[in-house]
Amino acid sequence: MTNVPNTPNPTTALPQGAPPAAEAPALPFSLPETMTAAQAEQRLVELRTDVDWQKRWMAGDKRAASEFDALTTLGAGQKPPAPKAEPENLVRPPAPPSASFYQFPSRVLDTPEASAQAAEARSLAFTHGLTPLEFTGIAEQQQDDAHRFAGMTDEQKSATIDAEMMKIFGEHHDRVLDNIQRYLGEHPALKQKINDLGLAYNKRLAMVIGDLANAKYGLR
Repeated sequence: MTNVPNTPNPTTALPQGAPPAAEAPALPFSLPETMTAAQAEQRLVELRTDVDWQKRWMAGDKRAASEFDALTTLGAGQKPPAPKAEPENLVRPPAPPSASFYQFPSRVLDTPEASAQAAEARSLAFTHGLTPLEFTGIAEQQQDDAHRFAGMTDEQKSATIDAEMMKIFGEHHDRVLDNIQRYLGEHPALKQKINDLGLAYNKRLAMVIGDLANAKYGLR
């Protein structure tokens, strides 16, 4: 068997407000049906000298890791499993007829500055088709975060959110984060507003944007 290092465990972080745009997620890698075990071994030898592939593989690229697993399995005389089918695009609930349907918890609107930001937030939520329940949930989460994140560094907040997103998104965690990055990259006004309003660590917002992005791009 070709001496290739153990596959690293890829790590991903929740996009913090303004990540770069991402390309469409790559589909799982599948080998040609006619490939033999000897050919799989030869391909592994070739990949050892493929600098670009090695960089992607060591960085935790899902397609490179899938190729390595499939080649290793076939090289050992076993049949690689077929790529797992992904859910189709999700259907979003309808948005309200106007921005006036979005409501904040009363304790949020306690200053003129907060009221002005609320108007901007309502407009942005309406533009992206959030439901009133999603909107209120984000506002309530922001209030809760002010207490639970008190005294935390940005690194600690990021680690907390990433762990929560892993539990929420489950096996689709990496794909959903790719979709979120892509969606924010295509909507710079939303990306900027997330920073301006201090919502980069709001898990309710991450869940909503993930839902919007999955409905647009799918999970395939």
